[in-house]
Amino acid sequence: MTAPEWMEQKATIDGLFAIAYGAYTHLSPTPFITGAPKLVKLLTEDVEGLTGGKVALGDDPVQVANDIEEHIMKKRRKMGLN
Repeated sequence: MTAPEWMEQKATIDGLFAIAYGAYTHLSPTPFITGAPKLVKLLTEDVEGLTGGKVALGDDPVQVANDIEEHIMKKRRKMGLN
């Protein structure tokens, strides 16, 4: 899932639900959670081990696309798909 120009807090909440369902979720611009280091660590690192989902933050569309592709390819390799 990607929300490249989220405009309201509801989009951030939708992104968090996607993470809970196990989806790789890109949000940009960076939501107003960076003042909470433990929450940032949970959403960008630890939650993947809990739900399989992950938050990706970034404003460069080319880098975001590359990161999404790498995530997909990593999951495919893990399933034995090349």
